[in-house]
Amino acid sequence: MTSSSNTHLFAAFGQLAEKLTDNDFWPTVCGFVESECRLDEFAVFHYVWSEAPRRIFDCHSSPDRDRLHGELLQAAYLIGPYYNSIVRAQADPGFYTIDELAPDAFWESEYHRIYYAEKQASDEGMFFVPVEEGVSIGLLAERRKPSKGFSEAEISLLKSMSPCITALVRQRWRLVGASSKQHRMRNQHMVTALECFGRDLLSEREREIAELILRGHSSKSGARELGISPETERVHRKRMYSKLDISSQAELFWLFIQSVRYFNPATHNDPLQVLLAQRD
Repeated sequence: MTSSSNTHLFAAFGQLAEKLTDNDFWPTVCGFVESECRLDEFAVFHYVWSEAPRRIFDCHSSPDRDRLHGELLQAAYLIGPYYNSIVRAQADPGFYTIDELAPDAFWESEYHRIYYAEKQASDEGMFFVPVEEGVSIGLLAERRKPSKGFSEAEISLLKSMSPCITALVRQRWRLVGASSKQHRMRNQHMVTALECFGRDLLSEREREIAELILRGHSSKSGARELGISPETERVHRKRMYSKLDISSQAELFWLFIQSVRYFNPATHNDPLQVLLAQRD
């Protein structure tokens, strides 16, 4: 490492250390990452196990991004790659690309069409930082079209920055992070809503397959998750679609999104059954 590189990094670390308790800590972190790797967007999310995430910073907040993030944080996060592959899985701290996390059919899913195609994402990855048991911070680094995706060298650089980002975010949390226990019960209800989705209308296997489809799994990868053959998975998928009178993953996605508001945490009812009854 050259002397000029050392000077740059020492100055950046000093600035970040001074900002640990300030309101502009997150913009400073964004600037630090951007000084090493060009980004088009940068946002920070607060996760609590079994809760809906909260966006706590967005470097380029706009009505369209606010709307997309608002919709995502209401319910769709439950079937997203970050929530399932690192938050729910309680992964180690690190930088994870969307390509590493997404199931094989994710790129053709309605989730991708709504939340990725619309925001013109060409690539993205997340610095994932667990800060205490069940609580983590996700720093989302994005590229938008027409920008190209991150190169292998850039991904390697971002991964090498992760220990520094992790240490800074954890220290920030120790100094200013508030306990989030009061939010946990409310958003546990969202996870339970997904678990109850279709329970009274579908067999247990059909319900499991519906959840895997929502998360972006193909017949092949869904079968692998369940330990069954792809042919058997397709039989259950066909029966499930027939019972719900749908023919695509997109229709299943919107059934889930629209049904969540009908979930009653006191009774653990099937929100899908209530939604379809409302339509009759």
